[in-house]
Amino acid sequence: MSNNLLSKCQLRQATSRDIWTIRRLVLGAFLDPTQLKVEQFWVIELEGKVIACGQLRTFEQA
Repeated sequence: MSNNLLSKCQLRQATSRDIWTIRRLVLGAFLDPTQLKVEQFWVIELEGKVIACGQLRTFEQA
């Protein structure tokens, strides 16, 4: 990946406006969309368009 592309990308915490894009990305990856909480997601934008997302969750220790 070129540095030029990386410099154009922006990492940010997802907002409620992003939920449908996140849902589409999750479904496209054949992942479970049933417990999507937008506050657990971060997105990568390129030229104002969300191109990737990641979920960060905290799990209780068993």
